[in-house]
Amino acid sequence: MALDDLNARKNELLADRAYHAVPAGTRSITQELLSHGWQNLSIERQRIIVRKVLRAVLIHPAKSRGGRFDPARVKPVFHAA
Repeated sequence: MALDDLNARKNELLADRAYHAVPAGTRSITQELLSHGWQNLSIERQRIIVRKVLRAVLIHPAKSRGGRFDPARVKPVFHAA
C-alpha cells in the first residue's frame, strides 16, 4: 500500500471509531469546548460535535458553470432541539 492509501485508511478508521465511541447522552457544548475553543479540539472531538448538531449539509446547484465553490449554496440542516 502507498503512504497516501494508509493515511486515507487511518482517517477512515479514526472517523469510524469516533462515530461509534459517542455515548448516547453526549452534550455538544461542553466545558472543554467553551474553555479551549473549537480550533484546539481534536479532529475526533470536532467530528463528534458536528455529528451531534448537524443532520445534513445541502449543496444547492450552481447557477452557472465553472466549478467554483460558492459558500452561499451551502445550507446546514440541524437536528431538531
